Amino acid sequence: ETTKVKWGKRWTEVHERTKRRRGAHHNVSSVDSRPFRRDADRPDQRPGSHPRKRSPSMALTQSGSTAVATTGVNKVSRVIAVNLDRERKFAEAFRYFDDNDDGYIDLEALSKLLLCFGRGVTTDELALLRKCLNPSKITLRDFLNVLASNFASSFHMPKTLINDAFKLHNAARSGKKSQTVMGHLEVDDGDLVSRETWRDLSNTFAKPITGATPQDRQSRESYLAKVQPATLVRIPTDETKFAERNRVDYKQWCQSIDVKVHPKSKMQEMLHAFKLFNHTMRQKRCKHIDGELVVDDDGLILKDDLSRIMKRMGAGLADDEHTAFMEVASSPLFAQTSSDGNDCVNYVKLIKHLN
Repeated sequence: ETTKVKWGKRWTEVHERTKRRRGAHHNVSSVDSRPFRRDADRPDQRPGSHPRKRSPSMALTQSGSTAVATTGVNKVSRVIAVNLDRERKFAEAFRYFDDNDDGYIDLEALSKLLLCFGRGVTTDELALLRKCLNPSKITLRDFLNVLASNFASSFHMPKTLINDAFKLHNAARSGKKSQTVMGHLEVDDGDLVSRETWRDLSNTFAKPITGATPQDRQSRESYLAKVQPATLVRIPTDETKFAERNRVDYKQWCQSIDVKVHPKSKMQEMLHAFKLFNHTMRQKRCKHIDGELVVDDDGLILKDDLSRIMKRMGAGLADDEHTAFMEVASSPLFAQTSSDGNDCVNYVKLIKHLN
């Protein structure tokens, strides 16, 4: 009982001193005027025990949303500062490649500039960028837009790539206001583009395979198309869902595309690469069956072509590695003679063996 009375008096003194201190620095009306509860009346504290300390989580909860809001503002401020610093570096590099100091660079300089930042693009991608940008007058804003687009990404997503192509076109050729928000490209165009531009860019970025002409598409619900480098997609033919009189909602159209990602495994990627080589370089006939590429090559590739491909793929093989690989490929297990008498390698068996 003595301990209980002693600690009760102590709590009362602390409470009164706290009220006087808070009233001196803040509005007195904001001070909690509820009667002080002694420790004997507190259900969560044993009589005679020391006052309970607040944990950091309790303090954060009782301080209201001010601390949370302040933390969020600080994080956003840091992100904005990092983005501004990054854009300054990009601007300095852009001015270095601007030989005439007129604020413009050409497409070749853009390719070198992207390569300096580890965002190199292929020849095919550069040809696609030519359709989106003004090749001879590329501004700093255009350069920043390309960096924020899927063109400069290490992993291309077909829908995002086509969507960003329309954004780049509207910003560079139509003069729409654009900016980079949290690393993403934003263009003030309402996701709309003229019907003529839509037809031009859609046929460029998604080259039709079945239904190559508008007359052929009339009898189809959808048609198959190829997106660089080797992704096959199925596109609906009904344009009324996305088009108005003279404009098309390109974002909604991109979302309607059915992506058929073939191939999926490394083995399928190699098979697909050899098929494409025989079709494009050796003019072998091909057809697509629901997204799967079928080439009339009997699964064979010329031995010289295989040697050339293995020398140029990726970082390239060393001379001894290349010699050892070709010895395996030339073994009786994989070597075959084509119908026209050329020395070939059965790449289907070879890839399965490597896998």
